[in-house]
Order: sequence, then structure tokens, then C-alpha cells
Amino acid sequence: MQTKKSSQVTISDIARYAGVSKSSVSCVLNGRSKVGAQTRERILATIQKYNFEPKSSARALSTNKTYQMGFIISSKATLGIANSYFGEMLNSAQQTFQSFGYHTLVATYDQTKMSEFLVPKKMQQNCFDGVLVAGQTSPLALSKLQNSGIPFIVIGGEEYPDNVLALRNNMLDTYVNLIELLAELGDRRICVGGYYNQLHNLFMKSVNKFKDNHSEYLEVLHVLFEGINEFDDGKTAAQEWLKSPADKRYDAFIASDQACCGFLAVLTENNIKCPEEINVVATGNSQLSKWNSIPLTSVDTEMDKQGEIAATALIDIVENRKKLEEVKGILDQTYSSCTIIERKSTRSVELQKS
Repeated sequence: MQTKKSSQVTISDIARYAGVSKSSVSCVLNGRSKVGAQTRERILATIQKYNFEPKSSARALSTNKTYQMGFIISSKATLGIANSYFGEMLNSAQQTFQSFGYHTLVATYDQTKMSEFLVPKKMQQNCFDGVLVAGQTSPLALSKLQNSGIPFIVIGGEEYPDNVLALRNNMLDTYVNLIELLAELGDRRICVGGYYNQLHNLFMKSVNKFKDNHSEYLEVLHVLFEGINEFDDGKTAAQEWLKSPADKRYDAFIASDQACCGFLAVLTENNIKCPEEINVVATGNSQLSKWNSIPLTSVDTEMDKQGEIAATALIDIVENRKKLEEVKGILDQTYSSCTIIERKSTRSVELQKS
């Protein structure tokens, strides 16, 4: 059988080469589940063999879709989309979208200009079929997303209204577990750094929950970062720590991976040993946490897994594969406390006991 060059292959050709109907190929390309597993595999193998890529313009006209998903984070996030915390989340989300035939547009957003970003005035139509919003999201940004009419899911952050689809971890119990670990290490003064108030409010709830079941004295200091550059925020926190009298210094510092790196850089410059003189914990288990000169004990929020789950859930909504109630149920099922991965930036519990 004579075949065409890959650049000339059409959806009809793929159907003929695979020995299936054109509608079956369309179902596979659009992520619909009406095709059997063996048929789907045969179609996908044929698509790969001929490097077939459907014309997005034709697909958009036939389905009234853009076949483009948005992945956005706040413009306040240090390093933007290069932030290692969001990078792992983006990688798995993008791979998931691609497997269903969707492109991913990645950007940071300024909440005051979000409406223009979602629906540009020159186009007068939505740029996306769906949007993933990564990280803590303000009420104003949520309102503008809702007004756009574009389906969206928020990944991470703390509390949101019931009408907002969000994929979150149980950080309340996670921080209780972290406080218990630090208390076991002998820490009684803890500093928590972050650039939004919700983190501090949540951590205090965790402290109060810890105190309900423990008799240990515990003092918590909150540092509200500027949020422009968390490396610098961490450095500033360390400089303030160094200025404090030795007997007044806090025993543990908890913040983002970037702030922790800035904090440790100042300690190293001043010959302060970690974890001998202070424990340091990152609130996210990023590559930066793993490969820092002093690997950081971290809260593992499983960013890659979250990206995949949220992207699949968004596809379910856009493709009408599941009802909103079903998707909400799936997202709610993932709500659980996180694992704390101990590394060299905290003392060993066994050594502390000996």
C-alpha cells in the first residue's frame, strides 16, 4: 500500500492505515473514551508512525475549542515560571494535556490585568479551554477567573469558597506533624516565613492544635516576606537572626525552598553550622531542596502528582467526561497530610535522644 509523506497525512489516512473509522480516530485525538483499548493503541501507534499532527485550526472550528490550556502562577512568585516548586507541577500537567491533544500556554499573571489576559480585547474570545492556577490565589483573581466563564482548577493554597475547584493538601495536620518533629528535636522557638498572611494564620491553627495535645512550651515568630525575591527574604531573615542575642534566637526556620537557601547562604558566610545551631525546613520538596549544598528537610507536597491529577480533572470538565460533582469528589479525595522528608538541614532524632 502506497502511503503519503507525514506532512501530507490526514485524519482519513490515519483511519485507513489503522483499519478503523474516521470517527474512532477523532475520538482518540479528542480524548473521548468511546474507543476500546486495543483499537486506541493501534490508532496511537499509527499516529506515531506517521508523525501525524491534526491542524489545530480545523479542530477548533469543528469543536468550537482552542485546544489550548493555560497554566498560570502569580507574578509575585520568585523567578516566575522558572520557580522549581512550580516547574515539577507544570511538567506533569503539560505532559497530561499533550496526551489528550492540547497545547499548554504558560505565563505569570498580574491579577489586575487577568481579564485582559484570559479574553484579549482584540480577540473578543477566550484564549483557553481551561486553566490551571498554581499557588495561593487571591479572591480578586478568583473572581475574574469565574467571570471569564473558563473552567479552572486551583492547585495548592489554603481555603477557597465551595464554588471553586481546588486541589489542596491538608497542611493543617502536616504542620502539626512538622511541629511535633521539631519539638522532638528540642526546638521551642520556631520562625515561619512567607509572603501571604494565609500561611501564618494556618500555621497558628496548627500550633494551637499541637498545644491541645502537648504540654511543651512553644514560641512562634512570623516573618512576612516582601515576596519580590524570596532568596533575599531568606537572607534578611538570617541577618536578623544573627543580630539577636544567642539565648533569644529561634531554634528552627521554616519557609519556602528559595528563602531557606538564602537563609543558609548567610549562615555559611558567618560560619554558623546547620543543623548544629539551627534546624531549617522547606515547605516544598523541590529539586532545589534536594540538591542544595545542605539538603533541606522538606514537606513533600508531591507537585508532579498534583499537576497530573489537576490536569486530568480539567480535561474531564472540558471534554464533558465527568460532571462537576464527580470532579470535585476526585479533588477532595486527594486532601491528606503530606510526608515530611528528613535531610541534613535538621538534626537526627536518634542523635538528639542519645
